[in-house]
Amino acid sequence: MIFTKEPDLSKKMEHVTCHELTHAFSAHLKLPLWLNEGIAMVTVDRYFGRATVKSETLRRLNHPQHRGSAGKYRNLPAMSKEVAVYHYVRGYWITRFLMDTHAGLLKELLQKKHRHRLIEKKIASALGVSNRAFWEVVDERVIAHFGENSIPGEPQGEADGRQPLRSG
Repeated sequence: MIFTKEPDLSKKMEHVTCHELTHAFSAHLKLPLWLNEGIAMVTVDRYFGRATVKSETLRRLNHPQHRGSAGKYRNLPAMSKEVAVYHYVRGYWITRFLMDTHAGLLKELLQKKHRHRLIEKKIASALGVSNRAFWEVVDERVIAHFGENSIPGEPQGEADGRQPLRSG
């Protein structure tokens, strides 16, 4: 539902290893679920030089399952599969958006542990919205950044259906 197919088992293991190592190296930051997963997923993209998340997952942001933050990992068991997938892909797309538009802020947020609310407050401020409005507008900002044209019906990009990463 989330990731592009990787038929090469050794490459798939590299994906998983990179993802989990990212979690291991950032565990001391105790990041919110959305940012923790977003960082891990985007790191895999950067390592492989291509998007490893299906481009059509951006469409899920048009139909929010839950407008607020996903909260903490302990909330996952209570979520339906659809809501959990929404929060994972939302974290990925927000993180990619922040890397494109506010990389310095993202770097600052990853240098030391911050309270979850402070992370959201700093991002909201950078986006020019109130902290209270952050979760109400962030999906629309992300979609606007990547553009409606980046939500294809079928995967686009290389012959194998993989999407190259958008730079800048």
